[in-house]
Amino acid sequence: MASPPMAPLSEELQVGHSREDGPQSGGHPLPANDAQSSRDTARRSKRMKKSPVERRGSEEVIVDLYAGIGYYTLPFLVHHGAKHVHACEWNDDSVVALRHNLQANKISPDRCTVHHGDNRQTAPNLENVAHRVNLGLLPSSEEGWPLAIRALRSDGGWMHVHENVKDSEVERWTAMLCRRLEELARERGASWKATCTHTERVKSYAPHILHVVVDVFLQ
Repeated sequence: MASPPMAPLSEELQVGHSREDGPQSGGHPLPANDAQSSRDTARRSKRMKKSPVERRGSEEVIVDLYAGIGYYTLPFLVHHGAKHVHACEWNDDSVVALRHNLQANKISPDRCTVHHGDNRQTAPNLENVAHRVNLGLLPSSEEGWPLAIRALRSDGGWMHVHENVKDSEVERWTAMLCRRLEELARERGASWKATCTHTERVKSYAPHILHVVVDVFLQ
């Protein structure tokens, strides 16, 4: 199999924050739960700006299946330099906040499309468009895996899969993830190989439960 044609996102951009944290975009803060999360996020935002791969995404189209108020959508646009992000979100209040944050960060409307509604209804309209799909939902993003596979372009691409996993089962779960994604690809009619390029153990979510992010390249 040929080597991945696109660099993975920087570690800080991959990891971002779980839904409990209050991330900050490029200069315009999003709502934070407490002062500590604001400080942590500001430090991470500063590291993202220094990342050597942050601007390699100028031609990339990204689908963010669980956009929230812009936890990942905004860094994709501001720091990664994505050409276009399709942001899927069902919660009315979150969509209002997301649109506000896009405007506050001076994101051109032609760089981000907000798909308001259940992604099981909206994502099928995004088949074969994405170089990357982000699945930043905890405790599990598994329901979005089939949608993500269909959203990827015909030559494959990247998936950034967030999940809460028992600390003793991370490797086993990662192997299962790759097998399952290959099965879903076959259902799409694609004979892709799923390769886990990195597993980030973000933090402890509960006793013996880790929030992990797995970067998977499919080709």
